[in-house]
Amino acid sequence: MMRNSVLSTEVCIVHCVVCFSERNYKMEELILYIVKRLVNNPDAVKVEKGDMREDAVIYNLTVADEDKGFIIGKQGRVAKAIRQVVKAAAAKTGEKINIDIL
Repeated sequence: MMRNSVLSTEVCIVHCVVCFSERNYKMEELILYIVKRLVNNPDAVKVEKGDMREDAVIYNLTVADEDKGFIIGKQGRVAKAIRQVVKAAAAKTGEKINIDIL
């Protein structure tokens, strides 16, 4: 049963990426949408657009200290997956982005 909820979350995120890129939402909104569903304290999640680094816009992600483990994941797998999903959405709009977890 756990697999079904994970699968439905994956489908929801893929659908979200398509909708966000087609409707020209801000990347901050996509990052917030994904991250708030992974943490226990969604009110503490903040995303700020930062500087440029190597032709990519940097988004600074801040979460509660107790939620950092959920966002980073084992060996950084969750953080890597979030970055890949958001980069895919950004690529559809021609942007280059990266996420720094603070």
